[in-house]
Amino acid sequence: MKAVIYARWSSLEQGKGSSLERQMDLCERFCAEQGWEIVDRLRDEGKSAYTGANLQEGQLAQFTQRVEQGLLRDETVLVVEQLDRISRLPPGQVIAWIQRVIGHGLTIATANDKLVLDSRKLEVDPIGIVSTVFNAFRAFQESKHKSDRIAESWRIRRKAAEKGGKPITSVCPAWLKLDRETGEFAEIPERVEIIKRIFREYDEGFGKRKIASRLNAEGIAPWGRGDSKGDGWHPSYVQKILSNVAVLGEYQPHTRPRGGKREPSGDPIPNYFPPIIDEVSFARANSGRRRLSGGAVKGNLSNLFSGLTRCGVCGGKMTFVKKQSAGAMRKNRAGEYIWSVANDQSYLVCSRAIRHLECDNRNHFNYLKVEAGVVETVNHLVLDDEQFERPDEALQIEQEMVALERRVGERRRKSYTLLELYSETNNVDAKNMWLETERGIAENEQRLAELRERFLSAKGAVSPVEHVRRIQKFIEQINDEDLDIRLDARRKTMTAMNAVIDFINFGKDRKATVVFMGGAHNVKLSDKGTVEQEFSFLVELTEGDQTVTLKDGTELVAPVSALRDGLVGDDPVRQSKLDKLVDREQRFRTGMAELEAEEQKAKSG
Repeated sequence: MKAVIYARWSSLEQGKGSSLERQMDLCERFCAEQGWEIVDRLRDEGKSAYTGANLQEGQLAQFTQRVEQGLLRDETVLVVEQLDRISRLPPGQVIAWIQRVIGHGLTIATANDKLVLDSRKLEVDPIGIVSTVFNAFRAFQESKHKSDRIAESWRIRRKAAEKGGKPITSVCPAWLKLDRETGEFAEIPERVEIIKRIFREYDEGFGKRKIASRLNAEGIAPWGRGDSKGDGWHPSYVQKILSNVAVLGEYQPHTRPRGGKREPSGDPIPNYFPPIIDEVSFARANSGRRRLSGGAVKGNLSNLFSGLTRCGVCGGKMTFVKKQSAGAMRKNRAGEYIWSVANDQSYLVCSRAIRHLECDNRNHFNYLKVEAGVVETVNHLVLDDEQFERPDEALQIEQEMVALERRVGERRRKSYTLLELYSETNNVDAKNMWLETERGIAENEQRLAELRERFLSAKGAVSPVEHVRRIQKFIEQINDEDLDIRLDARRKTMTAMNAVIDFINFGKDRKATVVFMGGAHNVKLSDKGTVEQEFSFLVELTEGDQTVTLKDGTELVAPVSALRDGLVGDDPVRQSKLDKLVDREQRFRTGMAELEAEEQKAKSG
């Protein structure tokens, strides 16, 4: 008989120990005793029999399919250490599985108690098989009861913590420790200071990679226990700190269902840990609206096309190569400095070609020239009000508007009461108070109108012609001498480009082609940054269904919906982005027409 050995363990940690070796050794010795030839060994690592995950996916599930499809040519026995290696599901489900596979000719054997289950035993002693499964089911019940007891224990601890009781566990963030005497969490001062420093530097404009680099350069050891300390600070850990609600003092309990992923359990518990960061700083770090200041370093965001470029020959990524920075000194053959480099000298080249892999597109595209051409040509399609929004100012104005609207509402109610009093009593004082209240309402409404106009401006809402003017100014800011202005403009442009540009193709013909949203708009530029060709469907998308007349006079209707589907499919996110692209094109065309009319009017006097 041919034997297939099956081993399973429910966690990766068990797999690292002796679980696999023990199961395999016991099963192999049992097969030798029975004279069975081992033809295959199946392993399900990290699959739980408690949830039945190993019967739904993995090697046992695949083997079951082969059995049911009649693909086993020889008499085959499935050998396991013990029956619960197959499943710890309720007995009814296990019996059904055993009956199913045995009915297809498979034999099942357990090495620990030398039990053999086959079609003959199923016919002669079905009660014995049921009894065997129920005995194995005891392991399922014991495991379940243990799990329930642990879960109940954690529920009790959680309720106590919510009421301000003792900590649920001694496990806490790396900047805290549990004081065994008081039973409360205490700060580790030097680590708390580093947390505050990370939030401060991130708010000042340092990136996560730069923050990690600075910590490593200063020799500040990373946190962790044992081997988990790692090899220094990483950007991913900085991000983990910035997004961890524990800095606010909150604790988010989690559960991990057997065979499942770790997931939140209930709402966060406030004031569980000592808070070390205020809510405003935390919100700013996680809103993407942090301010820029001297913390950012020169050279950041040099490549606005990061993540968008691809080689037109092999389809690989283009590598950004910075050969010399502005201000670098050039030497002559005698080693004397003769002149300095006026601008950065950077290039885009195929990453595969530069590594001498299977690509012959060795063109070096002058990055600054291509960037200038792309920005000048397409920025009106990537920028809208959002990039010009001043969120802090808008929030302040909005709060003032809400307070003023509340005062206006109160005064209107007061005015109505005074008017009723005057109409009933003809009291002069009531009349004067009513008139004074109405004047106050008029002043407040005028102030509200001014605030609404300022609010729209702070939100970035302007007329089409003003939008054209600010885009022209914004393009200049991309290479502004002021570091803060330059980085802010480059960051906004880079984010906006990634939202609507699918890719920028760099061909062997030394042309760069910018492709928007499935080809809704395309721009081909030379390696000098000059536009050589533009092809767009944006105008057609605004004009609705098109009627096409064939040579024989037949008229066909080309629905605009078909064009949209061809460009972005039925993806609602891409459809929304395409709509914004069309709106931006329309707005820009309107603004340019208004600007030209203004200039013509100014010339004519």
